[in-house]
Amino acid sequence: MTEATHFDFTLSGNTYRLEVPFDGAFRLRTVQNGETELGACEILKRDLGEEFETECEALVITEEDGVTTVACEDAEAHLTLSPFSLSFCYEGEEKCRLSDVNAKGFVAPLSDTPVFGTGERFNLANQRGKLIDLYSIDRWCQTEGNSYVPIPLIMTRDGYAYFINRYERMMLDLDSKGDGKLSVDILEEGLLDLYVFLTDDPTEVLYNYSHLAGFAPAVPDWAYGIHVSRHGGTKEFGSLPGILEMAQKMDEFDLPWDVAILEGWEPYDYLGLEDLKKLSAYFELKNKRYILYQSCGRYLDWKNKHATPEHLKESTRIRDEHAVSDANTGEVMLPDINIENPEDAPNARIYRWLDVTNPAARDQWFNDIWGIFAGELSVSGAKMDFCEQFPGNRPLNFYDKRKMSGTHHWYPVYLNAMTFKNFDEKRKGDGAMLFARGGAIGAQRYPIMWTGDQLREWRFLPAMLRGALTAGLSGIPFMAYDLGGYIASRDPENNPDTEIFIRGAEMACFSVCMQTHGRVRRPYDFDEDTINLYRLYCNLHEALIPYLAEQGRVSCASGTPLMRHLFLSHPQDETVYGIDDEYFLGDALLCAPVLDGKLERDIYLPEGEYIGLFDGKSYAGGQWLRGFACTLTQTPVFIKRDHSSDVLATCLSEAAEIIRAIAGLA
Repeated sequence: MTEATHFDFTLSGNTYRLEVPFDGAFRLRTVQNGETELGACEILKRDLGEEFETECEALVITEEDGVTTVACEDAEAHLTLSPFSLSFCYEGEEKCRLSDVNAKGFVAPLSDTPVFGTGERFNLANQRGKLIDLYSIDRWCQTEGNSYVPIPLIMTRDGYAYFINRYERMMLDLDSKGDGKLSVDILEEGLLDLYVFLTDDPTEVLYNYSHLAGFAPAVPDWAYGIHVSRHGGTKEFGSLPGILEMAQKMDEFDLPWDVAILEGWEPYDYLGLEDLKKLSAYFELKNKRYILYQSCGRYLDWKNKHATPEHLKESTRIRDEHAVSDANTGEVMLPDINIENPEDAPNARIYRWLDVTNPAARDQWFNDIWGIFAGELSVSGAKMDFCEQFPGNRPLNFYDKRKMSGTHHWYPVYLNAMTFKNFDEKRKGDGAMLFARGGAIGAQRYPIMWTGDQLREWRFLPAMLRGALTAGLSGIPFMAYDLGGYIASRDPENNPDTEIFIRGAEMACFSVCMQTHGRVRRPYDFDEDTINLYRLYCNLHEALIPYLAEQGRVSCASGTPLMRHLFLSHPQDETVYGIDDEYFLGDALLCAPVLDGKLERDIYLPEGEYIGLFDGKSYAGGQWLRGFACTLTQTPVFIKRDHSSDVLATCLSEAAEIIRAIAGLA
């Protein structure tokens, strides 16, 4: 018997290190030349100037009959080398086992369990049976196999989860052949860095992941509100007249809003600063916030590629030495990764990419350029788009000489986290918001994301909800979406614009925030009845903001998402594994939105007691409500009787008139 803080073993010429970083977790890493690489979480914390834990728990190591046991207080691992087997036990019970391991991956038996996680997914929450290319990618308006935010976190219902602590692209085979095997293969230069979490509670898995990668920062109350955004250049939110027209129309129709997202405004256009000063004064007078649009890391946005020098302040002029360069040619004008986006990016586009490892470049970015926005212009944050486009598919030179491997995923996470931190510090108590479309491990640090571009069609309402719920199952607490879709339907006959807008608004009412965006009809462009209904749901959402903020603070402290798949609260209820169209909003509200053109739906109530929000009736849990009537004006929402919220009752009391008005439309 020996005591140590780690145990090294050799298999097929490779050396591996086994450690226990904290209770209920093992870490298995490849060792080369006696050293281990920093994992994704350590790299991110180091780059953000944060401390990361290096001490591990004391281990007791014994060997008997060819089996090595590595044990700590409540957990132990059992290793045999021929044939290879590495099993992990907690409190005397085996939870999982690796049947093969190599320097860049592993194979494990997969019991009869659903598989959750892997990041934002638009197809299903349960990814069992899928072969996943874990890569941040823009496959515009597709729902199978793609993700803007891939996270290598794999959760089961059988008391264990795997987290691969690498930014590199990898393949996850989650029993795609039906052979009961899970395998992970890292496709770039990075070496295996595997955490095994041993717990029956999926919310504890999310806490452990967040403990490693960082918890979401606080979200200001106003960011939970109603966001207005448009795509369309200077005629929309890219000009002072376009923004003022929106504000006047919203006031004319008595429609509430809290945040304007200035998509189409060119941040680097020096001649536009005077208009921004006017906007800042206007928004301050109306007690509204506004944020600027930015393509992630693109030093000079393509929209302003023809800008002449007089358009740019000297301090914002583009400097080649502040850009990432091609390692072979030294060229700084590099194409983004263009992947199947015929609408916004039919061809790869050329940019300078900010070298975020260069202190002078960071100083220019955060102080000379964005510092003036956050300071005297009172901009409250940024909308970061195209976070999946960094050209990490080619050899690049960074100022700090870092390896290229994994930078496609690392780059947007680091840049966005730093940008949010910069705004949050400069806003001095008012709070900041960074709204992003993509990322990877650590993306919860921004802290709000949205699910990208979808058509205003029935098939995309469930896809957007699945995107939010799967992100939540992967450690991203705050995921929003374009209310009712980003662009008009290509099949309007089978996708009535008004109905989809209404159903999208109803679901968004019970979500992180309500965002109108894209090129579709604005809220005030609809008929009077639709506008009135939209106003009611907006007012109800505003009334719920204290509850959202309360539950959001829980999310920031725990990693548990605001919109929660039912698996998180009922992990042993097999019925919930295949339900992707219901969720808990915080601890207290069970939401079952209508995501098709029907006026009824089946609703599953997990164990517990519930009260219908709009009908006031009591419902017992543990049952299906078959054919539950859902008029176009109502979305099914239930209040859980034994919830822990301190503020929900006050919110509902203040919203009682709104709730009665919606109920009266049935």
